[in-house]
Amino acid sequence: MATAAGTGIAVRALTREDLDAVVAIDAAFEGRSRRTYMERRLAAALREPKLHVQLAATDGKGLAGYIQIGRAH
Repeated sequence: MATAAGTGIAVRALTREDLDAVVAIDAAFEGRSRRTYMERRLAAALREPKLHVQLAATDGKGLAGYIQIGRAH
C-alpha cells in the first residue's frame, strides 16, 4: 500500500470488500446504481489481473475514490 505524502490517502488494489463503496461512489456520479456492471468489472480484474488496473484510494473514513482501467478487447 502506498501513501500520498501529507494527504492521509493510501492507494491499494481494489478488493471484493470494496464493491459496496465503489457502487455508492459510482451511483453518486451516474445518478443510478450500476452494481451489476461494477460486479462484472471487479470479477474480470480479479480473474485476469494482468489485463486490468483497479485501485482504491482510502482515507481514515474508508474508500475515498477508485480507478478502473481495463485493456480494450
